[in-house]
Amino acid sequence: MKRVAGLNWFLPFLLLAACSNPKAATETPAGKEATSAKDEVVLSPEQLASAQIQTQAIAMSQQPDLLRVKGRIALADDRVWRIGVRTLGSVVAVYAGLGDYVRKGQILARYHADEVRDSRAQYRAALAELERAKSAAGQAQRNLDRARRLLELKAGSAQQVELAQQDLMTAQAAVRKDEIEVDRGRDLLEDDLRVPADPPANRTDETEDDVPIIAPGDGYVIEKNVTPGKTVELSSVTFVIGDLSKVWMLASVRQEDLPKLRAGQSAFITLGGQDGARMAGKITNLGQEFDPVTRVMQVRIELDNPQGRLRPEMLADAEIPAGRAKSVLLAPSDAVQQVNGQDVVFIGIAPGRFAVRPVRVGEAADGKTPIFEGLKAGDSVVIHGSFILKGQLLKASLESE
Repeated sequence: MKRVAGLNWFLPFLLLAACSNPKAATETPAGKEATSAKDEVVLSPEQLASAQIQTQAIAMSQQPDLLRVKGRIALADDRVWRIGVRTLGSVVAVYAGLGDYVRKGQILARYHADEVRDSRAQYRAALAELERAKSAAGQAQRNLDRARRLLELKAGSAQQVELAQQDLMTAQAAVRKDEIEVDRGRDLLEDDLRVPADPPANRTDETEDDVPIIAPGDGYVIEKNVTPGKTVELSSVTFVIGDLSKVWMLASVRQEDLPKLRAGQSAFITLGGQDGARMAGKITNLGQEFDPVTRVMQVRIELDNPQGRLRPEMLADAEIPAGRAKSVLLAPSDAVQQVNGQDVVFIGIAPGRFAVRPVRVGEAADGKTPIFEGLKAGDSVVIHGSFILKGQLLKASLESE
């Protein structure tokens, strides 16, 4: 709606309407057309019933001082995963596409890596070494038992028992060392590369040798950088997964407005093309550095997004209550019409008679529009059917030409 500096009633159609019969404004026979006199519209009883005109007395209301800022929707840093790889390889299969919703633990792709073969060979060598160490430890235990029996039979010496104990301790230490190597090799295969360390000999699924790329959390695939045959490296980002259940609005706040804000403050967000729906959020961070070019700070507003309506890089507007509430005359936004660029409302002055009033308005919010000039508390404004009255007013103006 257009703001105006004053309330001069200069609309051309009113001058034309003033030339019509003044009596028609107060006496409208049943079944006749609506008439207009000066700044009034008169409806016949039939038209009044058909239009279903509704009026409401307006009143003063407390309205907070609102800071209005623009910004964009962004992924929350703690709800986005950039998935890399653990070793060099070549992609052999891709299971997830851009925009897909994936679950934590879901395999997104697989790639072939020579490190799997090399690591499994080292693991099997460590297993073999462990078996040898266990065999040696078993033999050392038997030697100790024999030395102790000979000592009991007085056929051996205490020195022989002591030497056998030392051999057993050395063998047991070797077993522990080899067990650590086996565990390290198994962890590398199963935890890091996520392939089986001991695949069955009669297996038929060779994909177990291919390294899986796994989703670390629930979310949408918002970036996909792999295709079959593509080489992946340690620096590669294969997928970006975003959890959109909570998002941020990064609001651009000017330097002079920043002192009005604080963490925890409520904010109300609207999006273009979303039927004017408002979403509540909270300021969680006031930013740390001004943009040297635009001289604005990126203030973070956290928003719940259970239905996924908010997507990264959408443009958004925020209203933040940032001052003391003030008493303002509020009218339903549906009551305000525009005629020849002037904001107007219609007020009921008698059954079937409505006066048109020019008004100066503020920014609408929550279906209410501040009225700064043109009305007073208690005026009965048309809240349903004002568009019909506007049409009748313009029709009368044209017929008077």
